[in-house]
Formats: sequence, C-alpha cells, structure tokens
Amino acid sequence: MKPLARIVLVLGLSATALFVFRRLPRDVTLVYGVPDPGAVRALEVEIRQGGATLRRAEFRFPGGAPPLVRHEVRLLDGDYTLHFRLAGPDGLARTFARALAVSEEGTIVVPLGGGPEGPH
Repeated sequence: MKPLARIVLVLGLSATALFVFRRLPRDVTLVYGVPDPGAVRALEVEIRQGGATLRRAEFRFPGGAPPLVRHEVRLLDGDYTLHFRLAGPDGLARTFARALAVSEEGTIVVPLGGGPEGPH
C-alpha cells in the first residue's frame, strides 16, 4: 500500500502545484503596431477583463509615434479586451478595441490598423 499512497501523494501535489502556478501572473510584452506612426501623437490603452479596468497606460509622442510601441505587463491567464485611443496632431482621436487571450509568457503583437474604428 505504501507505493500506492506515494503515487497518490505525488499526483495530488503535482495537481496543486499546477493550479497554483497557473494563477500566478505572467510577464507579457504587448507590441502595438501603430498605423501611420508620424500622424500619431498619443496612444492610450486600457486592459479590461469582465468590464473592470485592470491596467491603464498612456504613451505620448510629440514628434510622432514609432512604428512599434512596447508595453510590458503582468497578467493572469485569461481573456481580456484592449481598448485603444489614438490621437493625432489635430486633436482628433480614434477609439477601438481588440480581444486578447493570455495563456503563456512572451510577446504578443497587436496591430492597431484596420478593424472597427470611429471618431471620439
């Protein structure tokens, strides 16, 4: 019976460790591909889950945005919605959202061109 008890103990500890480690935040680098970078002066990002805003970031570019903007965050596994606001030099802004699923650490590229957009 001792070998069977050891196997049950090891399996139980493994399942518990897997559950605990899946609940730890992951280091995720979001890379936003900015459309027409020279015309973008500001990028605002809200990371939402279940209607609640979890993170908020603002990036300002007085001379125009770079083509890629890096945003390092720590997120739990799950589904999120990224809400964006791109502002131009004329003060007009476009707002839109993108879905995001996190299941591992790493880099996720989020293109900001195309898709549903509208003036704000």
